Amino acid sequence: MNPIKRLSIAVVSFTFLAMPCIGLAAQVNVSIIDYAFSPQLINVNAGDTVVWKNNGAMAHTVTSDTGAFISSGTLQPGASATTTFNQAGTFGYHCASHGSAGTGMYGSVVVAATSTSASS
Repeated sequence: MNPIKRLSIAVVSFTFLAMPCIGLAAQVNVSIIDYAFSPQLINVNAGDTVVWKNNGAMAHTVTSDTGAFISSGTLQPGASATTTFNQAGTFGYHCASHGSAGTGMYGSVVVAATSTSASS
């Protein structure tokens, strides 16, 4: 390989390595099993999407404790629901059929601010 091409590749490679990490949204999965969310507590960054999948044998819901996000409605076995969290904070949720805020079948999503979401 000629020296100029080798230098160009080195410069491009260094540029990508030296770039600050741009907050790429992630997907975090929560399994709904009969009478539990697993994991029960998850930590995500602003902009991340949470996917709840009903891996249990009965219907469940993902219902916000405060109305902060749209509830899933009834999720039959095998169904899933998603919510993207754009604001920092702690968001509690529960299964409307098997729990309530902080009791029974419940969970929490803790959303950390990213550098782009921290400015208001």
